[in-house]
Amino acid sequence: LGVDFYKVIRNDINNDSLCKLLLQTKKPIYVSTGLSGMDSIANFMERHYSNEHDISLVHTQLSYKLAHCNLKCLETLRNSNVPISYGHHCDSITALELALCFSPKAIFFYVKDNSTDDFPDNNHAINLNEVAPLISHLEKINCALGSGLKTLKEDLIKKQQ
Repeated sequence: LGVDFYKVIRNDINNDSLCKLLLQTKKPIYVSTGLSGMDSIANFMERHYSNEHDISLVHTQLSYKLAHCNLKCLETLRNSNVPISYGHHCDSITALELALCFSPKAIFFYVKDNSTDDFPDNNHAINLNEVAPLISHLEKINCALGSGLKTLKEDLIKKQQ
């Protein structure tokens, strides 16, 4: 089928038979932490994580409210020494913008067509015609975050003189 990766939804974090099958594919696996607590996530990691597997934990909060995003959990999950990603379920793109500050491996967001139909993830889905501008916007923010190193660029200094 040409599948690039698999995403284990929050309901299947404890589905060991599914996870073992997916690990056998040698494809990257993104595991949604959804409503899982830290103990459940740690148990998953003990059962399935090894250096030979490309696993990333996806932080999601299943609430549309910005105040419930708990983006600092991305840093907590990073302490598991596994790549982290962000799954967007908020009705504000501010959460997407702020998630970039935690350098996620990937960002997942829902996309809907431009109709006025009601979709299951309608409140936080991005209209198809808004995806390209949103990605461009997020790339600019990511660029502005920089490398984290304090350096002076000689070219910049010359331009300011």
